[in-house]
Amino acid sequence: MPGPGAAAAGERLFDTSVILGSLDPDEAHHAACDRIVSAGAHKVYVHALVERFSILAGGRQDRHLSAATATRLIEQSALS
Repeated sequence: MPGPGAAAAGERLFDTSVILGSLDPDEAHHAACDRIVSAGAHKVYVHALVERFSILAGGRQDRHLSAATATRLIEQSALS
């Protein structure tokens, strides 16, 4: 049995970069990331959700989204 925070057999834990890549059509690995995220049956650490929100809504990327838009994108991609 996996320890706390470890993925069980068959489970996939996503890093922020995979989910951000799935949201950004200009990302070099967008298609691959989008296929993985769209397949579902994944888990995301709460830290990754917070990190993703920070990057989308006020991080260091060129594009900054409103908090409402960042929340909607996270809900539609990682939490659905």
